[in-house]
Amino acid sequence: MKTGMTLAVAALLFGATGSQDKRCEWAVMRALVGPEDAIYLRGEAVLAARTATIILPAGFEAMTTASGHTVQVTCIEGFSILSVSRVSSGRFTVSTNAAGNPQQAFFWEVKAECAAAPPSGQRK
Repeated sequence: MKTGMTLAVAALLFGATGSQDKRCEWAVMRALVGPEDAIYLRGEAVLAARTATIILPAGFEAMTTASGHTVQVTCIEGFSILSVSRVSSGRFTVSTNAAGNPQQAFFWEVKAECAAAPPSGQRK
């Protein structure tokens, strides 16, 4: 578990300089802390007739392992029960049930482990 490392990074991000600069100039702000090399994608979408299909960039699945993709969604300005499919063929689907808002707006985030780590010395 990387709890200690995560807390250390949080301290670096928010407590080290006290700067309110949001330009992401610190290298640590462009890194994910975790047990593997990973790719993350995020965005915003709106359901249409209770469903939305998110199409990921070409090559996403070739750059990532076949398993271990995670998808998270967060409702924007309201609440509906949202359900997500697994990532398959470079896409996933978000939907709601009959009680949900058929045009619910939401943020989405996909995380996936890289298929192959860059050769030693080529990391930035």
